[in-house]
Amino acid sequence: MSEEVSRSLNAQIRMLFRFISL
Repeated sequence: MSEEVSRSLNAQIRMLFRFISL
């Protein structure tokens, strides 16, 4: 797995958790 892909996935998961937090 590429580091860039991992970073992109991490950002998406963070946004998802942020959305759920709201």
